[in-house]
Amino acid sequence: MKATRAAGLALVTTLVFFAGAEGLARLVYGAPRPMMGVERQDAYLHVDGDGVVVNHHLKDEAPVRVPRAVDHPRALFVGGSSVHQGVPPRPQEWPAVVGELLRADTVNLGSPGLDSNDLVQVVTEAEVLTHKVVVVYVGHNDFANAFMRARFAGGGSRALSRLRVALMGLRLFTLLDDRFASRGAGRRQEEAGVPILSAGEKAEILSGLEENLRTIVETCGDRGVNVVLVSPASSVLHPPAEQVCAPERCLNDEFRAAQGLVRRDPKAAAEAFRAVRDRDWSSIRAPSEVVEVYRRVAQETGARLVEAEAGLPRADGVNLPAERLFLDQLHYSVEGHRALAELVAPTIAEALMQ
Repeated sequence: MKATRAAGLALVTTLVFFAGAEGLARLVYGAPRPMMGVERQDAYLHVDGDGVVVNHHLKDEAPVRVPRAVDHPRALFVGGSSVHQGVPPRPQEWPAVVGELLRADTVNLGSPGLDSNDLVQVVTEAEVLTHKVVVVYVGHNDFANAFMRARFAGGGSRALSRLRVALMGLRLFTLLDDRFASRGAGRRQEEAGVPILSAGEKAEILSGLEENLRTIVETCGDRGVNVVLVSPASSVLHPPAEQVCAPERCLNDEFRAAQGLVRRDPKAAAEAFRAVRDRDWSSIRAPSEVVEVYRRVAQETGARLVEAEAGLPRADGVNLPAERLFLDQLHYSVEGHRALAELVAPTIAEALMQ
């Protein structure tokens, strides 16, 4: 009995201590950074009478409901947060702007975190919606989800990922996470001297992406639906995320060297910026090889292709997408969403009319 009381007292004391420490941490450092939560159920789409409800959505927004059947050509857009993030709001995201430019019916089925594995299921479930075109924009999250070890691993890794998301609501945890995660990344680079994602892991991700894109095109083809593939773009001029690095392999130094080439040799500068982006796994930007995957799938399947990074408005002095088109390393600004919409609209219009 005494042992039980002692254990209970110890537990209460521990809880009081951590509650006080959490309160002090919030007082000194403020509340933890908000996480972008996504509500998702087993099915991505849910039939509700004569409509379809999109189950995967941001926690602070109402679920999207669209009519199941329409008597005109309709385009579905699938992808991750570059397709729908909530910032800017839906009417300013590129799928809606495409609808505005073409005076067409467009449905945004994008949601943060979706990778090509998810999109195979989304497109499969989209059979309940009448549509003429599917527009696919994916690639960043295939690498991001692998990097975060939330997808390309066993169930234990997924459970650990869920636990980490829950703990991110504690200011104490975020302080410790920020402190030790950066040290760990630095040690890994210094000890291994290689990118965080190995060549084998990179090849596996690219292979999986290609297989999923082919599956999407094949699924749509069986329905008589046209596919427009949009290879993803990112802010190549955005500085690398990793700040701790080995002296002989510091991406920040390479980035600054690329900046120094802009006036002397713009072509070499563009190549140098891309080389840094392609090895900067912490920024979760899809590498250049993703475009090659898209080209191969489009050529061999007949799907239409728009290369976003090649077609977006250019930066001054270097042949790369302008930095003003992005809010960060890969998410579009209002101007970026409109620029992408203007780029892809003619190809989507052609697919809608076929």
